Amino acid sequence: MQILYGRRAEDRKVITLPQVKKDSCDIEYADFPETPFITDKISMRFLKNKLIYLLYVRDNVLYVAASNTEDYDVLDAIKIATGFEVKALTARDEDISRAIEQHYKVGQSSVDEIIGDIAPHDLDGGINDEDIDHLRDMASEAPVVRLVNHIMSAAIGCRASDIHIEPFEKVLKVRYRIDDILHEKEVLPRSLQAAVVSRVKILANLNIAERRLPQDGKINARLGGKDIDLRVATVPTVHGEGIVIRILDRGGLVLDLRELGLAGENKRKFEYMLTKPHGMILVTGPTGSGKTTTLYAALEKLN
Repeated sequence: MQILYGRRAEDRKVITLPQVKKDSCDIEYADFPETPFITDKISMRFLKNKLIYLLYVRDNVLYVAASNTEDYDVLDAIKIATGFEVKALTARDEDISRAIEQHYKVGQSSVDEIIGDIAPHDLDGGINDEDIDHLRDMASEAPVVRLVNHIMSAAIGCRASDIHIEPFEKVLKVRYRIDDILHEKEVLPRSLQAAVVSRVKILANLNIAERRLPQDGKINARLGGKDIDLRVATVPTVHGEGIVIRILDRGGLVLDLRELGLAGENKRKFEYMLTKPHGMILVTGPTGSGKTTTLYAALEKLN
């Protein structure tokens, strides 16, 4: 391919670009992530029409597999919708279509389809202390696993800071905290409460038999190509156990005190306090103010 560069005829230069074989690609289907990046801001119809597959996010860049990596209007639309810089990798049309059908059909949801795959008889009746084995089996069934994975992946795609799974008299509500505001995302049948709660507790290594006392746990996961820490807290309520999951994106943490934005004098005092062999530093503030990031950066300096 040759491109003429230069406005005036005498200034024009011929630039020769390397030819790309039609059958060459940057990424093969086998290298697609097991869990794609999921967001409710881009429809599956858009992905299918444009032959785009959202791969993963690294260093605040969303990597996508694309049939046409030079369709900048489409890439700009994805950038605006997700808020990430976008890098397109060439992939075969059939690989992209196959991945969309297999992964996004579940991820983008089709929560109703997932629920439809759960056998109703598995959810009938209450759970008592003698039903723990049955509860564990139910929480390990593929549809329940897919449902919980969807809830977590969709929350990360929405950039939520927390997931609230709240039981009510007749339904189980899933809400995401985004920019400090709770948004209702899913309303599930109440019969799914025991299975969903138990699945989360198993992932967090909590005692599924204990439902009367609060418990705290942690899940280390890789979703959408990102390393995520999930802090899990169970809370007994009038209608059964509720769960709050705090999402911490390890990849997005700033681990250098110099990049935290501390003023010169405050930075000097903070670093001086870190050198002390004993004492206590209180880090306080509202959700999203940077408490955890500050502590991670402090530990990184000490290590």
